[in-house]
Amino acid sequence: MDTKLIGEQITRYRKGRNLTQEELGKAVGVSTQAVSRWENGGAPDVALLPAIADKLGVTIDALFGREGGEKVDMVVSLHACDKATDYALAKAVKWGASVIMAVPCCQHELNRQMRCEELGPVLKYGLIKERMAALVTDALRAGLLEQSGYDTQILEFIDMEHTPKNLMIRAVRSKRMRPVTEKNSLDRVMELLQVDPTLKNLL
Repeated sequence: MDTKLIGEQITRYRKGRNLTQEELGKAVGVSTQAVSRWENGGAPDVALLPAIADKLGVTIDALFGREGGEKVDMVVSLHACDKATDYALAKAVKWGASVIMAVPCCQHELNRQMRCEELGPVLKYGLIKERMAALVTDALRAGLLEQSGYDTQILEFIDMEHTPKNLMIRAVRSKRMRPVTEKNSLDRVMELLQVDPTLKNLL
């Protein structure tokens, strides 16, 4: 990874959008000093690249200096933490990727948001709520991808004995139209659980 080139590209696109280092840092959850280090040749965390590219209004390829705009056949996201998976999925959809394969890692967003009076007796147990939130997160991601024109499956990626992060979201682009009732059903689930997933707002 050419960290000097990435730093130059971040500087170029940041200034092109009239953003300060502080504004970019706040948008992606890091300090002004961290952005300064990136722009002086220090590599950003790979998991932050989707968020950085999104804030700068460019593709991840553009950050690497590859700006040819070639068709994207497949996007793979492996163990991107928390909302980084959402940014990767949103970029894949915007690029019109034919196939998307994502294996999420830790997921905290919905665990912080999820509230449901009917499920209160179950959600009061922290570990149960954490695991339910992770499963709901991936189910909503799959549903949102379907709304975006993909045939989506959730599969076991690898045996549990190797890693507990063993779910894969596999999405294949389809021309099939989705009924409005599917979107309404998904919206009702999010309303019931009082959650507002990042991917919903990115797509």
